[in-house]
Amino acid sequence: MSLNKQPIYLNLLKIRLPVMGVCSILHRITGILIFLGTPFVLWALNSSLKSPEHFESIVMDLQHPVMKFGIWVFLSAFLYHAIAGVRHLIMDMGAAEDLKAARCTAYGTLILSILGALMLGVCLW
Repeated sequence: MSLNKQPIYLNLLKIRLPVMGVCSILHRITGILIFLGTPFVLWALNSSLKSPEHFESIVMDLQHPVMKFGIWVFLSAFLYHAIAGVRHLIMDMGAAEDLKAARCTAYGTLILSILGALMLGVCLW
């Protein structure tokens, strides 16, 4: 009996994850974005507290559209991560663990996060 030992081509773009899997992956990605963005936020805070001139400089820098976009991405990631974190905590307590409830809370997380990100965008611009 001959077994085929050839590698299997796995096209990751054709795999359809359930919405719960998408939520979980986005939770991890937003955690990475928060981790990478926090040093810049702390640097800006530190600079703004040095003197009134530094504060004005930081405020002027943050008015640039690229910086506003970066702030929006950071805050949107933080918002999604917080909402998904609450969802995970609720599930850790034993609620919403069945498939139907998990699917509903995953869609709720995505919808709330999209609405929150849109509201953040309106507030920043």
